[in-house]
Amino acid sequence: MFNIIIFVVTFLLALLSVAFFTLLERKFLSLSQLRKGPNKVGFFGILQPFADAVKLFTNEIIVPIRRNKNFFLRIAPLTLGLALIFWLIIQLEFKYINVKYRVIIFLVISGLRVFPIFFAG
Repeated sequence: MFNIIIFVVTFLLALLSVAFFTLLERKFLSLSQLRKGPNKVGFFGILQPFADAVKLFTNEIIVPIRRNKNFFLRIAPLTLGLALIFWLIIQLEFKYINVKYRVIIFLVISGLRVFPIFFAG
């Protein structure tokens, strides 16, 4: 049970760090291009990642007319699952898997990442 709590907390902190890394990237790009950048939401744009998340969840979902509904809706979680498996390989220590095999697993999963993008089209 304790491992699940640690996993969930680590997952949420990783999502939060990605959001603020995106803010840092946007600020750096705006400074390098001599623009103002994201500074409208909150103090120096600190609330910008949360505004981006709200915008992401309130956007209209564009669904193709002729599609297989179950297949179309399962592609996004499959892509997320493959990304989380990458994170799992890097974070956890596999006591029964050698380092050479971890590299092979990484290469196999990176090869599988093409298929959800291909099937989504």
